[in-house]
Amino acid sequence: MEKQTIKTIKKFINDPKIKVFIFDFDGIFTHLNVDYYSLKKHLSEYFLSRYNFKNNFDPLGPNLELLKNELGLNALKQAYKIIEKYEIKGLRESKVNKEVADLIKLIKHTKPDKKIAIFSMNMHKTIKNFLIKNKLIRYIDLIIGKDDVDKYKPHPDGLNKILLKLKIDKKQALFIGDKEIDLKSGKAAGIKSFRVFKNN
Repeated sequence: MEKQTIKTIKKFINDPKIKVFIFDFDGIFTHLNVDYYSLKKHLSEYFLSRYNFKNNFDPLGPNLELLKNELGLNALKQAYKIIEKYEIKGLRESKVNKEVADLIKLIKHTKPDKKIAIFSMNMHKTIKNFLIKNKLIRYIDLIIGKDDVDKYKPHPDGLNKILLKLKIDKKQALFIGDKEIDLKSGKAAGIKSFRVFKNN
């Protein structure tokens, strides 16, 4: 896979076939400073004491699915509240990636008919709070976070929801992420996807 940068994504702005730009959040818009060690420990201790559910929540995604399957949706919502607390705390030190901010502004200013969406495994509220804080929320047409999907990356559930809600064909979408799992999600959805790297 050829290395891409945010700068190389600009060439797609004038591509008439592309109707929606879908971005990952953490690693693209910002680097979210979350204490995942403490988060997983908190989840482990909480569900052990409350439900006698033994799990170290590492990795997080698959074990949250296990939690939902064994304890139900209400337990998952409790986990989401804990995760959201740690993510919101992590926002305090998070700075916006100016290159990405400039790109989405450029898209909306030059091609206002094109849509911009975010598909992330961070919580919806975390993403929204960040966008509001950095005055970017008006450029975003749709946010799909961890708590908006039934299946996590690399499952294409989130991408499929975006296409459905925006009524856009998969051939008209471009997905931009920073991890291998993003490429896998895009491939599973049949969407043209790029893994971007910092310019350095």
